[in-house]
Amino acid sequence: MKKTLILAAVVGMGVVLSTRAINLVTNPGFDDGFAGWTVTPAAQGSIIGVIPGFSPGNTDNSVAFGAIGGENDILSQVLTTPGSTYTFSFWLNNSISDSSSYFTASWDNTALLNITPAASDFDWTEFTFSVAGTGADTISFGGRNGPSFIFLTDVSVESSSAPDAASTMAMLGLGISGLALLRRKL
Repeated sequence: MKKTLILAAVVGMGVVLSTRAINLVTNPGFDDGFAGWTVTPAAQGSIIGVIPGFSPGNTDNSVAFGAIGGENDILSQVLTTPGSTYTFSFWLNNSISDSSSYFTASWDNTALLNITPAASDFDWTEFTFSVAGTGADTISFGGRNGPSFIFLTDVSVESSSAPDAASTMAMLGLGISGLALLRRKL
């Protein structure tokens, strides 16, 4: 009986602790420059860099896409953790644009977001997508902005398959009950 109670407590507490979503992206706020990211500069007119302290909360860094001409600077990262469904999100700022401005965000070479020059001026905005994971998924961003920059930060890919709140509370209750019973038996 004692072993059963201990097992119930450990399992219950383990499930509660495992419900926190883990961001699979390495260096999501670019605090370590481009560490964990692959940068492919535009063949001509490449301007890409990390800007310290420029983000929605002014706590993280951001990447500035400023390539000029018809080519994009590209930033990508391969995620190697398999899973079923993920929430892919990031923050963008494009406060000044012209006819050459462009930004795209992709999941495994499928464009999820294309921002073209028309009506593309905006302050910090979060974009969120639900995507299917295969286990070797590539996230990529491509951008250019002749007169200024398009800024990217807080990139996140988290599992959407976490248990719901009712399941989490039930498992927490089981864990606490098991610990209470165990304490009474001891």
